[in-house]
Parts: sequence; structure tokens; C-alpha cells
Amino acid sequence: MIRKIQITAGQVVAEAEFGDTPTARAIFDALPFEAIGDRWGGEIYFEIPVSCELEADSREVLLPGELGYWPEGKCFCIFLGPTPASDGEEIRPASAVNVFGRLQGQWDSLQSVDAGVKIQIEALVSEPSEDTPKTITPQELAQAGQEVTQEEEFQEDQEEIVAEEAPEVSDIGEVEREPEQMQLGIAAADVIEKVPIEEEPEVMDKEYIEPQNEQVEEEYEAIEKESESQQKPQISDSTDDLYTPADEPEEIPLQKPVDLDEQNLSMGMTPETTESAPEPPPAIASNVKIEMTRQTMILLIVVGLVIAALAFILGIMSSGGSDPSLPGKLDSLTNRIDSNETDIAGLKTTTSDLDKTVKNQAASIAAIQKTDRSTQQSVNSLDTQVSQIKKQTGQITALQQQVTALADRQDITWVRNPANGHQYALTPYPLPWHLARDYAEKVGGHLVTINNEAENEWLVVQFGEGVEYWIGLTDELEEGKWVWMTGEPVDYVNWAPGEPDNFLKKQHYVMFNDTKPHRNQVEPGKWNDIVSNEVHIGIIEKEK
Repeated sequence: MIRKIQITAGQVVAEAEFGDTPTARAIFDALPFEAIGDRWGGEIYFEIPVSCELEADSREVLLPGELGYWPEGKCFCIFLGPTPASDGEEIRPASAVNVFGRLQGQWDSLQSVDAGVKIQIEALVSEPSEDTPKTITPQELAQAGQEVTQEEEFQEDQEEIVAEEAPEVSDIGEVEREPEQMQLGIAAADVIEKVPIEEEPEVMDKEYIEPQNEQVEEEYEAIEKESESQQKPQISDSTDDLYTPADEPEEIPLQKPVDLDEQNLSMGMTPETTESAPEPPPAIASNVKIEMTRQTMILLIVVGLVIAALAFILGIMSSGGSDPSLPGKLDSLTNRIDSNETDIAGLKTTTSDLDKTVKNQAASIAAIQKTDRSTQQSVNSLDTQVSQIKKQTGQITALQQQVTALADRQDITWVRNPANGHQYALTPYPLPWHLARDYAEKVGGHLVTINNEAENEWLVVQFGEGVEYWIGLTDELEEGKWVWMTGEPVDYVNWAPGEPDNFLKKQHYVMFNDTKPHRNQVEPGKWNDIVSNEVHIGIIEKEK
């Protein structure tokens, strides 16, 4: 899901897009909200009603236009350029932030937004409405054209097939058939036309079908008798149980058929005289096949197998009688078989145990591999942290060298407070708390100790109420036990409402002039506990 927002700062409007992180989702779900913005160099920041922890991929160096969430102050940060903590042209926040998005389009006008401007953040609806016409891409258009072309080709093919299969009907209703169809077979209509219709034979009176020759009549009677004798074959009693007549006995033609035409010619009969003569009865085979059913055949096979088994057993018994050691051999063979069965059962048990062992080892190997991956990830994370620490150490070393060089130059201006006779000055530029402390000591002083309300008010008037300054109060040695760097007792405090809160249990150093718009108001002269790696100008004090 793409999350876009609109940022309105006075007359300046810009858009931004959120990433897919827990912080981005939390901030987007809390929209809309508005706050009073503040500037820290090239950074615009303001407090929002969202509380998130520092994520694993938080960064201390950002790119122009990126959006970050500063957990220590619950601030929405817009990074436009270098900050007081930057080294050169890099963009560095006061401490690590969760990067959750970046500005979109033209956003240079945000550079002109000053501190104290009301900033509104609201979500943008990026989903298209129902009335918005859908844009068809060239790929979808080409695909649709191809589908239409395929549909037209398919329609043309169907029309050609229908045109080829449709017969042409003549005036008299005859169907003209193509040569290809004639090659595949004769149409049913042609078959019906060409098959001759057999006419029913005329039934003649008995006096017309009687043979005109006594010799022909005798031959017909002889053939009938022979047919009757062949239709009733004699079967012996021994085969009564095995004989099963077939459904249709096979016809076996006579070895020497009678040629009636020759016979009629030899007897002086012409075709005209034999047209009315009846055809002789069909010949009946003289040999009759006897078929057995499947059940009978199976019965015979079973009987044969039983006889063979009995013969085999008798042969073994007869050989056993001649070999006295055969029973002992059989007992030994039986014992060996029992022993082998025991061994096989043992092997099966061993195999099952091996399978379980292999599965357990596979699970152990998988757990070790998972642990190894987790360890490798931890090592990589530690390497990244070590690299960041080395980089920060190098930067601190460079800052310390700059602090020493500045302290040697003594390029500061001291101002005397008539009320107590002490002198006060400012560090040349913003520093983290510890470096500001070191600089103050190198120039012969210390971070300021404020003992009463009059001194507190004099500092506001002398150095202004719109800038945040370090003072020499800390509880870094013991939480809640605040001490001055000079060791003086803490008899006077001027905490801002709700402070000190030790946010994230890391805030042990005190800032003077709490001007951040935590409560949409400026609080000059008020104190606030913050982390040490924020950079601020320090107020230096010395007694002479």
C-alpha cells in the first residue's frame, strides 16, 4: 500500500511518500495532526503524538529530503540540509532517527520555512475514483487486438467449414456429393438407391413345384434322409458328461457339391423347366465337433495338479525311506529358518532405531544451521555497530582537536555579571555536552552553575531566550542525583513542566532555555534533561 501525505507549512505545500516500516505505519495511522515547527540548521522538526522505539535500521546520516522520527523527543523531522552536528555537507541529526519516508516532487520552498510556523500533516488519497476512466496500456491494447484477430480468424474458419459441408440442392432434390466424400464412402442415400429390393418369390401351387422327373425326386428324398441322420449324431455313453453342444454348429460343406445345371442338362431339362424347382436343402456337415465348457476344463486341470502333487509327495516319502539322515536334515533346515527369522526381526528393529537416529540427527543439524545463521546475523550486526562506533570515535576525536585549537586561540568574549562579579562567555559553536565541558575547562572556566533566580534571569536577558544552551548540571553518575560540575550544592532548579523525565533512560544532561515546542509554547529560562550527543552552545562561567 502506498502512503502519501501533504505537508502544509504556512504558504508552503509539499508532498511526501512513506515507506513500509513500523514507524511509517504508526505515524500514518495517527494522521492528521498539526504542530509548531522549529529549525535546527537544515532540519525542520516538531513533536507529534506518536511514540516509537528506535528501530534496528535507524541512521545518523541522512540524505536531502528524507523524513525521520526522533524517538528521544517524539519528533517528526524533515531533513533539508546540514545541521549544527554535520561534518561538512553531510546531514546529521542530534542522534539516530528512524527513517520512514522522503519528500516527493519540488520541495525547495521548505528551505524558507522559519521556526514558529504552524505545520499541518494530512494523508493524501491516491486510489482512483470510480468515475476516472481506466487507462489502457499499449500491452493491453495489443493483447486485446490479438484476441480480436484470433476471434475473427476463428469465425472465418467456421464459415469456410460450413460453406464446404453445406450440400448444393438441385431442383429435383438430388444431393451433389464432392469427390472427397465419395472417396471416403458411399452416402447412405446412394446405398439405399443402389441396393436392389428383393422381390418376394411367387408362391406357386403344389402342382408346379413337384419335380417332373422321378429320378430327381428320388435324389431329393435321399438327401433329406441323409440330413436327418446327420442332424441326430450318436454319442457314446462315455462322453455324455463332457459333451456340450455349441450355440451354432459349424457348417462343413459337402466335399463334392451337386451341380444341378449339369444334372438337369444331362436329364434333358432346360433352364426354363427348372425355374420353378425348389432349391435343395442346405448341406449338413458329416463331422460333429464336441466342445467342453470352461468349468469342465478347469476341473480337469485341478485334478491333474492334485495327481502331480500326490506323486511328488510319494516320491519324497520313498526317497526318505532310503535316506535315514533326511529327517535330521529337515530339522536342521527348520532350525536355520527359525534362526534366520530371528535375525531378520533383529535387523528390522535395528533399522527402525537407525531411522529414528537419522531423523534426530537431521533435526539437530537443522537446529545447528539455524543457530549458525542467527549467530552470523548477530556478528554482522556487531560489525556494523563497531564500524559506526569507530566512525563516531573518529568524529569525536576530530571535534576534540577542533575544541583544543579553539581553546588555544581564546577567541571568545567574556561578559561580567555585576550581581556576583563572575564572568560568562559562550562556546564558539554548538558542541555535544562533554566537548562543551572540555572546552570550558581549557579556557579556564566551567559550564555555568546557576544558584538563584536572579542569575537565571540575567542569563536570559544577556544571551537571549530563543537559543538552547548547555549548563553544568548532570546526573550521569547516579540517576536522579543531580550535581553541578563545580561540586556546589543544588539549591535552586527551574525545570520546565514535566521535566526531568529521563526519556528512554538516557537523558542525564541539562539544557537551558527549553524552546522546543513540546507544549506549543516557548519556555525561556526553563531547564530540560536531554541526551549528551545533542549539540548546543555552552554557557561558560569563571569567577575572575
